[in-house]
Amino acid sequence: MSSFSFADFSKSLTKSIAFSAEGDEEMKEPWNAGVALLNMPYLRESYDDFLRFIKSHKHNEPYDVVMKRGSKVAAPSDQGAYLKFYAETKEFLSTKFNDKPYYLHKGKKPGEVSKVLHFHGAKPHDYLGHWLGIPCSSGVAFLCELTESKPEERPMLCPGLKSFADAITSDGTALLEEYCEFTLGKKAGPRYASICVYFFSTMAEKKPEEIYNCGRIALDANRDGK
Repeated sequence: MSSFSFADFSKSLTKSIAFSAEGDEEMKEPWNAGVALLNMPYLRESYDDFLRFIKSHKHNEPYDVVMKRGSKVAAPSDQGAYLKFYAETKEFLSTKFNDKPYYLHKGKKPGEVSKVLHFHGAKPHDYLGHWLGIPCSSGVAFLCELTESKPEERPMLCPGLKSFADAITSDGTALLEEYCEFTLGKKAGPRYASICVYFFSTMAEKKPEEIYNCGRIALDANRDGK
């Protein structure tokens, strides 16, 4: 991940919204709203119409969004509402502003592909828990399984977990301890909360070049009974 400014965006900023790809990193259509570029003056101008549009949508069903090739795809909740209402003005946001830890980035170096990393679906503790034998919830299990054999093949996973570790320990370990207790501790017990604290503390202490296989660091922590 690296810093960025308006100079990193296209000279022609979106009139309304810009969303990026979701599960398929090669998809070049706006879809995922997890990280978005929003033209706030235009959204304020269209706010009342947008609210009326939402209220007219009955039974909480997905929104049918028309893709570039003409097919219709069901889009859920707020994401679908934005994509449907702003269909004529929406733009594609480069995946480097909504990178995912499970993307492969074949032929690219991490520094070339990521400005903002989005832990889409599976969160940091989910990946750690999966390596420790704690099943991920059904909704994100397929993402956890992508890292099962060789997490180093997902070039932004370990750097992303280190960035998370750096941030959550920047003012000490109190926030990390609370996070681990509420996530893995609540799900699997105090021992796993302790391993969680040890793992992310270790990740924060290590240099970037030392965390290429964060799955191994997790397994070592589990083996040593941290």
